[in-house]
Amino acid sequence: MEKVLQNIVAGSQISKMQDMKNEAAANIVYMMERYKKYPKQARRLNAEGITDITFSIEKNGVVKSAEVTKSSGYTVLDNAALKAAEKIVGLNAVNNSTYNEYLKVTVPVDFYLK
Repeated sequence: MEKVLQNIVAGSQISKMQDMKNEAAANIVYMMERYKKYPKQARRLNAEGITDITFSIEKNGVVKSAEVTKSSGYTVLDNAALKAAEKIVGLNAVNNSTYNEYLKVTVPVDFYLK
């Protein structure tokens, strides 16, 4: 019985961590859309792609840092994604009264001409 309870607790913790990552990712994607700008140089080049940005989030829910973890293939797009991400550093990504975990969240930042 004790082993079953341990497994239930472990499963609950994994579920809580996934919920937290999902909440943080959703909030970060929303903020990134608000701050990202399609560079004029990229438009002239018809450059399109997706840059993956990984955010480190403190236990209190505040974004500590952001870095490019997968390039779009265009430095200009990667720099634009990182510039938007840097505006999020210092902001809350998750409700710090709900969670108390340090985590990393990777989100895609897409640049496509319409």
